[in-house]
Amino acid sequence: MRTFERLDNAVCWSLIILIGLLPFFFIPVQWISTVQSKVMLAAIVLLIAAVLWIVARFLEGSARLPWTLVMGAAALVPLVYAISTALAGFTSVSLVGNGVESDTLALVYVGFAALALSANVFSMHPRRVNQAIRAFLLGGLILVVLEVVHFLAPSLLLGGVFAGQTGNGFASWHEFAMMAGLLAFLSFSLFGTPAAAGLWRYCLIAVGVISVFFLIIANYFDVWMMLLIASLLLVVLKGYREMTLASGSFWRREWLLLGTIVASVFFMVFGSFIVNVLPERIRVAQNDARPSWQGTLAIGQQSLSKPATLLFGAGPNTFTREWGLYKPVNVNQTPFWNTDFTTGVASVPTSFITVGLLGLLAWITFILAVLWMS
Repeated sequence: MRTFERLDNAVCWSLIILIGLLPFFFIPVQWISTVQSKVMLAAIVLLIAAVLWIVARFLEGSARLPWTLVMGAAALVPLVYAISTALAGFTSVSLVGNGVESDTLALVYVGFAALALSANVFSMHPRRVNQAIRAFLLGGLILVVLEVVHFLAPSLLLGGVFAGQTGNGFASWHEFAMMAGLLAFLSFSLFGTPAAAGLWRYCLIAVGVISVFFLIIANYFDVWMMLLIASLLLVVLKGYREMTLASGSFWRREWLLLGTIVASVFFMVFGSFIVNVLPERIRVAQNDARPSWQGTLAIGQQSLSKPATLLFGAGPNTFTREWGLYKPVNVNQTPFWNTDFTTGVASVPTSFITVGLLGLLAWITFILAVLWMS
């Protein structure tokens, strides 16, 4: 094996290890948050991987950059963010923020670099894609098992990271629920594929079951709704491609996804009742305060009143400032009158305010490209 091939293998395995570590990685000290831990890990691994990849390309004497519909759509996002940052005056808030906000120019470019590097590496090693998927699911299994241990032994704080009932190894309780929803979806949709071959099928079953358990406890309507939409889309796409949507054999084969759809609808309707009858030990008293859809849109209406801001927004990572300037008056009559929210109801609606209409269209184009290529 030639030197550049060894370097390519090192890059590939470093990305697989990173994918496996990110779901649960944290540094067990109070002064470094779980999000900061993950950002530090990703930045270090991606920097090393990028350097090794560049050296490998010099040794090989050529570079191959796969340019797919997804990559083209993804490139629109950092482009719009760069223009919006320039129009906002290249402020530190928009450039880097505090180092953990996902709406900054720096992290958007890190994300795009990670996507481009992964696309290049895994296109050369397509068999490693299953290994990357397995690594992510294994990391997800460790994440949810750690949370089970936390519920069984709440005094085990692990450096303060697991302090409180909603302490976890991922991020906030709502973000942990979103990760559980993603893990459940992947587990049930990949069951029966090469990624679930052999003993790995038991890993997928464990991840799926435990993730659904925490989805029931968290009981976030939006997470159940996204799980429902994702499952429905996958069923329709599979049925359309195989021309078997009306076939009984198709539904028998896809019984896990069908069960996911039914369960999502059930808990969207009866989730609150189920949570109220759960044992006190696992009943989570959650207080996930964030602006509503109406509040987010109200901020956007005031903030994007000029043509330049309508197209490119107020600047990346500036939602806190815009919230302080234009928050609805009725918020002052709530306990959150002095809360400085960093995002709106969700990331993509927030981007409409911070990077404008073109930023929103860039994100939507990227999401549609991913769905189309799926």
